[in-house]
Amino acid sequence: MENLTLTERPATAGQIHNLNQLANNAVAKAIRRSRLSKVGAQNVHEHGELFTQAIHDATQEALERLSLFEKYFDQETESDCCYDINYTNPRSVEYQVDILRRHFPSLGLYDRTIANRRLPKHAEGWFAVPNWKSIDHRYWSALGKMLEIFSQNRNISLPLGFRADRDLEGYLRRHERTEKLLGKIMHQQKGFDIFILPAQFGMLHRGRTVCRSRHLMLGNEFGLGAFEVAAMLLTHPERMSDSRALCIDCPGDEYNFDGIESAKPNTHVTQFCFDDHTPFELEFSVDSIYSLRSDFGSATAFLP
Repeated sequence: MENLTLTERPATAGQIHNLNQLANNAVAKAIRRSRLSKVGAQNVHEHGELFTQAIHDATQEALERLSLFEKYFDQETESDCCYDINYTNPRSVEYQVDILRRHFPSLGLYDRTIANRRLPKHAEGWFAVPNWKSIDHRYWSALGKMLEIFSQNRNISLPLGFRADRDLEGYLRRHERTEKLLGKIMHQQKGFDIFILPAQFGMLHRGRTVCRSRHLMLGNEFGLGAFEVAAMLLTHPERMSDSRALCIDCPGDEYNFDGIESAKPNTHVTQFCFDDHTPFELEFSVDSIYSLRSDFGSATAFLP
């Protein structure tokens, strides 16, 4: 044992006891705040195995992530970059849905009850975004169509000669965490063309690389892709109407210049920033997940 470093030594009995107390208090608090009905409580009890498995999985994920909290610590810098002064809070869900339907007339219903729930911690508000599968069954193609609509309503610089079928197909895919948690939302809001997401526009992770941001995400948090961020900017153009505003990384996407099936790791991500040559023109681009800039922040959403 003497030869083990501090990070290799097992936790003491006292530390384990303290963690057990924290976990027990957290579960008790969650149950108190849930406002379960008598029938609801009985349903949970009857599915005790599922309940305990969910607690186990969430605890395991938190222990693994927080025990390595300092990982990538050098990929974070101080930042005083803020949102555009014209952006304060998300618009009403009804307003957002109306904007989306104007641009995508085929979009159908959304769950009107979701936004009545308690807003998860760190979420700025409720955002309406299309289910990308209601636009196209291929994610890269759905993003291409979203960018086409976006470019018709806002000056945006795309890579020279950009074509979705050439520049995205085979190079872009969803990040595994986003695929998993967004899949849960697709199940929760099954049958709806528009999802209502509790999300934040980048401030929570400003000054962090995408790699660091992904590492620090909460158990119910996941990165948004360029498709969702473009939809949010479509309904909230004021979020990026000033070139001094915080730019947006999209950690829900993975981009690989060698092809998504390449043996090389997927070390790039999509982003929205301002064109260096035309300050008030937005730019859709790709950058490294290790790129450290104080004027960028990762946009994320949370399980409602």
